[in-house]
Amino acid sequence: MLPIFPTGTGFATARDLLIPSDGFDAPLKRGDLYVRQHRPGVVQDFLVELGVPRLDLEHFCTDLVPSAIESGLSGPDRDSLVRYLAQHLSQLKDNAEVRRALHPVALVLCRDGVARRADEVYLGDVSPLVVGSQPVAAPTSQLIADLFEWLGASAIPRPSDVINQCRRLTSDHSLRSDAVSAILEHLNEVDGDRRDRHYAALQPLRWLPAQGVATAVKPTELFSTFQRYLFESQAQFLAVPPATQQRASDVLRWLGVRSEPSTEHVVKHLLHCSAAGTSVNAEVWTFLNRHAEDTAIERLVGKKVLEVEGRGFTSPASCFWDSNPFGRHRVLLAEGFRRFRAVLDVIGVRSVPDADDAVELLGDIATAHGGSQQSLLAEDIPIVQSCWALLDQLVRAGDVEESHWAELRGVECVLDASNCLRQPSDVLFRDGSQVARQLSAAAAARLIARPDNMKAALDAVGVRHLRDAIEIQIAIREDRTEPSRFKDHVAERRPQFARVLDGFVTAPFELLDAFERDIDVLALDRLAVVERLDFAGAPTDPIPLDRAALWIAERSELLVVEGGSSWPEVAREFALALGIDKEDVARVASQLMIVLQARTAEGASQELDQLGVADVGEAIDPGLESIESSLAGGVSDGGEQDDVLDPSDDEVPSNATAEQKSQSEPQDPEHGAGNNHGSRAEPAAMPRRAIAGTGLNAAAGLTGSRSRSPSSRDALRRPKDRQRMVSYVAPSSNDDQVDEHLVASERRSVTDEAAIAAVLDFEQRMGRSAQEMDHSNPGYDIESVEPGGSLRYIEVKGTAGTWDSMGVGITSRQFDEALRRGDQYWLYVVAVAADGSSEPYRIQNPAGKIDRYYFDSGWKAAADDSVQRFQELPEIATASDPLTLATPIPLYDYSDGTETGAWVECPTECVEEDLTGLFAVRIAGETLGLAYRGGVAFAVSAHEAADRDPVVVRLLDQTDPRRVES
Repeated sequence: MLPIFPTGTGFATARDLLIPSDGFDAPLKRGDLYVRQHRPGVVQDFLVELGVPRLDLEHFCTDLVPSAIESGLSGPDRDSLVRYLAQHLSQLKDNAEVRRALHPVALVLCRDGVARRADEVYLGDVSPLVVGSQPVAAPTSQLIADLFEWLGASAIPRPSDVINQCRRLTSDHSLRSDAVSAILEHLNEVDGDRRDRHYAALQPLRWLPAQGVATAVKPTELFSTFQRYLFESQAQFLAVPPATQQRASDVLRWLGVRSEPSTEHVVKHLLHCSAAGTSVNAEVWTFLNRHAEDTAIERLVGKKVLEVEGRGFTSPASCFWDSNPFGRHRVLLAEGFRRFRAVLDVIGVRSVPDADDAVELLGDIATAHGGSQQSLLAEDIPIVQSCWALLDQLVRAGDVEESHWAELRGVECVLDASNCLRQPSDVLFRDGSQVARQLSAAAAARLIARPDNMKAALDAVGVRHLRDAIEIQIAIREDRTEPSRFKDHVAERRPQFARVLDGFVTAPFELLDAFERDIDVLALDRLAVVERLDFAGAPTDPIPLDRAALWIAERSELLVVEGGSSWPEVAREFALALGIDKEDVARVASQLMIVLQARTAEGASQELDQLGVADVGEAIDPGLESIESSLAGGVSDGGEQDDVLDPSDDEVPSNATAEQKSQSEPQDPEHGAGNNHGSRAEPAAMPRRAIAGTGLNAAAGLTGSRSRSPSSRDALRRPKDRQRMVSYVAPSSNDDQVDEHLVASERRSVTDEAAIAAVLDFEQRMGRSAQEMDHSNPGYDIESVEPGGSLRYIEVKGTAGTWDSMGVGITSRQFDEALRRGDQYWLYVVAVAADGSSEPYRIQNPAGKIDRYYFDSGWKAAADDSVQRFQELPEIATASDPLTLATPIPLYDYSDGTETGAWVECPTECVEEDLTGLFAVRIAGETLGLAYRGGVAFAVSAHEAADRDPVVVRLLDQTDPRRVES
């Protein structure tokens, strides 16, 4: 190619030429870029034939503009070129080739005077906090601004710039909080899809600031501050103003910043605050209460996490809902805690304390006292007494285990007379023993009273009676040559003695017969004894004491000084010889003394009559044939004949196996496999009804020989259980609380489990199909189906050892169930022996058999003294005709809310009120002030209510009774 074609800068080849299109006036006037326009058209045609392209707007933009800019186009020429392109933007907008060619060209003049590519600059002000330091374009017109935007300049932050800015924040802390706030605000304006497409790189990036931390943190490692008060010690929190967090909450959630803690976080925070002694926000408990079923809550059990005013952090196990007899050592929770009851019950708050609490507290007080011989702190004395009173209640209900007593026996936990703490074995119950008068003051302080509300517990822990700790040695014994007349005296007054004994033993006449047969009564002219007490402070050489009688149990001898006048001593020793329980000796002896000292038997009967002691007759023997006949028909087709069945009275179903039948046969008292109580063995020929619970079988087995068998004595003196079946009811201001206490105290102990197992086994042996119910099942423990399909609802009560006068308790719900089920309801009482063996006492329809209720002195606490405090309400002036009053107001009865038909005058203070719904009622109580009792309260209903529904009223006025008296 020859350079023969002239251009503005010289000659060029045809390959370097461009032919301007008709009407196209390019703004670039450089000669080497286009053919001179003055060339004739024939030349242009010739050049076209040679292949020289025509120069139009597209070729201008794609070919000439980039090279012109790269060659260093001067400022005015560049401005002219930009204006030209802006003017022709409408022709270029849809041309992707042109935009692609111009995109990398530095056409945009920025505010700093530097021309840059359009995609490197922003149009208008964009926050440098969001994108960092970025150049901003300086368009001179809107057309030019549109051109820049078309070429790639942005009016909003570019995702790449935002992400780069976040990366810079990883190491640059100077503007982190402000920059992050601005970025979050920006992201909040980005729609979700665009955010997912362009900003996902921010989720795993460490770029967010955390409170109290110098380095940047990943979003997933942070929490917003909305609920910081729940777990502030256990997490990192976003260091951004709360208002920004609130507005950008969706963005934070998208990034992975959490807003709500886990239960584990809150539990750990609570434990942290407890250890540090810092208060926690009450909302912590609100949160935990909502998540009470979360297993993480269990970490709080046994920990001091419950903040109580005036006590700091306290263990939930030391807190109770309904009763706290332990004063400052434990906590009765305020009513406000009940809104957290779900979680507090889980971590150990209980309704009432149990034996574990009393035993633990006694140990704590003993440890704090430290074995000091000084009196206990005055404020702790009633606490110790309360512990024993509680244990007494629980042991009577069968809710104290032997392990509790074992734990206390080596602890200084019993108050002596000087209010010092002693081990149970170091104190004695004070009684009438004369040796007490010879004790030193220090030793006498160890003799204590036996409070009625503590005696069962103190007995169980091992506190002995003084008389049981005394070793009696006979110092002087002058025997008479003639035999004693004491047995004759007893025989002459046999009916009177039987009347006394009938209230305490099962078979009084048989007991007297056994006394006559088995006991040696020796007559003495004089008897003196020495009472030795192995006790610190006891006299080492006690003075001999004259005695009127002495029972020597080892030899079954009763020594009686004939002709003496000390009947109390004789009566007491006589009661001991009869085998009366120690608990009853004093009461029995006081009545025996009446019979002993009366001039005649008739006189003794009269005195017993005056005391209301019931008469009793000798047993009538119906003959052996009648007894055998009764035995043969002992069980009817309808079930048991007896109302109360002895454990030895095993039911033997007709389809029982030979083994089952053999197990039900009466066994030898000493060797029978089925005999758990030696004194209850039955001779095979005796009828069940005749001997159930009486012990007559033991008497029937006695002969003329002087048997010393303890079992026979026990059988004769056993308290009566058929003639008098006593049930007690317990007072309470709230039945629900009573039931709650009983239910709480009926937790399945070892004894309870053994009792349930014994009943299930017994029912199976009887041919019934028994199923144990869940422990929370109200009303009964077992459902048992007879072979014929009839159903028994069985409530099981277990006692450790014998079922004695302490009795067993049932809740009001169980009693109601017994009433509802009638003969289908059974109470099985299981006396679990030490070796685990047991048989149930079975009582059908126990509620239906109760025909009398006894209320002992404990009910004094439940007595209503309102009659003593309040006098009758005074008469007030009323009108039967409302027209006789200026402003009549209806008077309602305060007891049942009914209209009385009377009207009273509206007080002047209420006249200006809207009288619609206004009514008057007598003030029967003292809530409004004692001075107003008997007056009239004027009130108006605050809302509408149906008949008999409770209604909230607004009290307008109240009057002194003196103002309304007639």
